[in-house]
Amino acid sequence: MGTSKRIKRAPICILAITIGLVLLAYLIDFYPGGYSFKEVENRVIVEKGVFKKETYSLPSTTKNELQIAWLDTSIKNLKTDWLIRVISVGAILIGISHYFENKKRAILITSSSIGIVMAILLYFLYLRDIGYIESLLMTLSKIQ
Repeated sequence: MGTSKRIKRAPICILAITIGLVLLAYLIDFYPGGYSFKEVENRVIVEKGVFKKETYSLPSTTKNELQIAWLDTSIKNLKTDWLIRVISVGAILIGISHYFENKKRAILITSSSIGIVMAILLYFLYLRDIGYIESLLMTLSKIQ
């Protein structure tokens, strides 16, 4: 198989991987952190992880109602952020493969540089968000 055929198939492979990651995150909470939030009677169940799950069972009272709502929102935002980041990185990689195929070196280097800087920044922002959720979980665990 020639190099040009592999390059032409790259966008299809990138798109398939991107769609797969989006479906895994959406359907089974398979994303970094892997948090899920469920309300059961007067308790809130927060599961962390995909394969090795940690479960937090937190009381839902009027005293911590605002913190519980904030935790729910933070978990939903984390998952949404992950989906946006996966789609963005997939789009950037498809664009880079297009420029690589057309041998436009300047655009390829610029796109790659922007993509790398974005990936690094998004990684640190994602870690910050996970840290915030962890601290909120620890605060709510102590209230019990």
